[in-house]
Amino acid sequence: MLKRKKRDHLQTVQGGRSARHPFVPARTPQATAAVREHSHLLFLTEHHIEKYSSYVHAPSISTMASPQTFTISRSDLKGPHSSVTLITGGAAGIGLQTALVLHSISPTNKVILLDRQTPNKQQAPQDFLESDRVLALQCDITDWRSQREAFETGFQRFGAIDNVFVNAGIAEYKDQFFKDDLDDEGKLQEPDRRVYDVDLSAANDTLKLAIHYMRKKRSSGGQGGNIVMTASLAGYLASAGAPHYSAAKHGSLLPMSIYFRRWCCRYPFH
Repeated sequence: MLKRKKRDHLQTVQGGRSARHPFVPARTPQATAAVREHSHLLFLTEHHIEKYSSYVHAPSISTMASPQTFTISRSDLKGPHSSVTLITGGAAGIGLQTALVLHSISPTNKVILLDRQTPNKQQAPQDFLESDRVLALQCDITDWRSQREAFETGFQRFGAIDNVFVNAGIAEYKDQFFKDDLDDEGKLQEPDRRVYDVDLSAANDTLKLAIHYMRKKRSSGGQGGNIVMTASLAGYLASAGAPHYSAAKHGSLLPMSIYFRRWCCRYPFH
């Protein structure tokens, strides 16, 4: 069924637009072949939605299915419990809201927030910010030593890291291809690579640290943990207005998919 849906998704019509997604330019045969070559990403997504459906009792989601609206209420969430979760980009937005949910699900859950900023007081209640189950650390994830120290601090505080949300990211920064900026010498200025630094390089560092600390738990008799990477539709379908962001988000998905394909059976986290 998934293969049929994928073919439908890649089908093109006259006018140069995708039949399933009219706003997406039609794919060339080469691009279509590339998507099929990496089709394990689609199967990985399908697998994890099904694998972790016990946590959320909500309408089933089918990969690449027609768009539909669904709602997950707080009462639908049944876990996790007694777990320590580290979230990068946890001071605001998706990261902070994820932390609030995990903190409220069970009185035994603990959260570690990594961010350059302190948690947004307008988005988080005071009892959350003052909770002894919350550890907020100011950290520059683009600096390896800073992020490594933050992981170690969280591990020492709570004794384990069970779940890691690789969530920190930034959007496309200016036009790095078609707009020419000059440096102080009047020569073409070096492109700004901050999107790659945060969305790809730093995300891979988080992934490396997550696996390292989950192995520590396994070595002491634990069961490993879970890793969630915040991607984007741009990770599957390139956005014409965000080439660096699209490349970074696509690249951030590959290490996880390759890891699970090659090592999950030999060194499972569960």
